[in-house]
Amino acid sequence: MFFPNGKLNSVQVLHQVTAGFVKILLGGKAGELEYYRDKYKDEPIADLEVQSTGKSIGLALPVPEINPITESFSASRDRAIEAMEALTKLLSLAESRGDI
Repeated sequence: MFFPNGKLNSVQVLHQVTAGFVKILLGGKAGELEYYRDKYKDEPIADLEVQSTGKSIGLALPVPEINPITESFSASRDRAIEAMEALTKLLSLAESRGDI
């Protein structure tokens, strides 16, 4: 979990390595799921999901899974880079929409 420098405390950035997702969580927005689904429905990012995650809205993208227990970082380096690039897309998108 990351908290981007200079961003609001209500924004969390996650790389769920074993689940194969990267997410941005917009805290305190869970009651606005349909609003956010409508807001992001026409985005050109393939496989973008808008989810309710507890008290937050999650913007999520699937990425290749990484198992840090059974593989070294060097073995998963390319997948880690792919995940960080997906997070960069999500952050740029959310920022362009005024959500962070």
